[in-house]
Amino acid sequence: MLSLGLAAVLAASLPWAAPARPTKIVGGGPVEPGAYPAVVAIMVPGGLCTGTLVSERVVLTAAHCVNGGLPPELLEVRLGDDVNLPGAPAYAVARYGAHPNYCGSDEPPCKEDVWDYGYVVLAEPVVGVAPIRPVARQEEWDEAMAIGDPITLVGYGYDEKMLLGIKREVEVEIVARSGSGREFRAGGMGKDSCNGDSGGPVLVTLASGETLLAGVTSRGFLDCGKGGFYGAPYPALCWLSKETGVDLRADGCDSCDCLDMTDPKSRCGCAAGEAGGGLLALVALLLAVRRRGSRVTPFAG
Repeated sequence: MLSLGLAAVLAASLPWAAPARPTKIVGGGPVEPGAYPAVVAIMVPGGLCTGTLVSERVVLTAAHCVNGGLPPELLEVRLGDDVNLPGAPAYAVARYGAHPNYCGSDEPPCKEDVWDYGYVVLAEPVVGVAPIRPVARQEEWDEAMAIGDPITLVGYGYDEKMLLGIKREVEVEIVARSGSGREFRAGGMGKDSCNGDSGGPVLVTLASGETLLAGVTSRGFLDCGKGGFYGAPYPALCWLSKETGVDLRADGCDSCDCLDMTDPKSRCGCAAGEAGGGLLALVALLLAVRRRGSRVTPFAG
């Protein structure tokens, strides 16, 4: 078994290797009562996904959760720590959509930066719940989004006992990112998201105490616990604004290309763990495992 020190070096130097298409919070536990009220469950016949309220009527989720062509009236958004309980607050869905650049194939070029973003518009607003805004400013990205930084995964997916619909969380670290920075890999060593957590948030807490949305759960390896892949929401904010009328962009930038999404530590010359060819070969061998697809329960197929 690898030591924690060697594992850290490997994580910092891993080449980008996204898994095949179409994905529980593993290694974590139930949230504190009432925590993360803006994290919601998107109920679809036969299963669920997770999403985040970014406004009183708009939920940001994964494209593969809302890409099946179902009538909106068959979807429902539920709030609460356990959406299986009778009386859990429920909201009808007016409409939904998936990003036009979403690439749902298992084949290249759909191995990284797959634009796995979707939205749900509620028929009525959610009152009394503060939305979570996405990371949209350079200083926020640089503070919280370096390789090795801690992040929190939240979702309603299966846990180790195969219970579904209970809001859970786990803290992991960012371990790699795609060339563009639009996607990143996080978790592993028994801490991970899993089926049913698709579309759920990656959350970061700034020094100011504000919690922001830093990623959307997309997909991962066949065995939950080995880490997953997440899309940073910033590149999708222009599309989201056009589709829903909810503008989450930072002041002074209308093009959604104002954020340098490369690793902050690499830009300052302080990235950890420069690896040689032999280590990269070992990493490639470690990555030669079966992959699982999108982190959604089977209904989304």
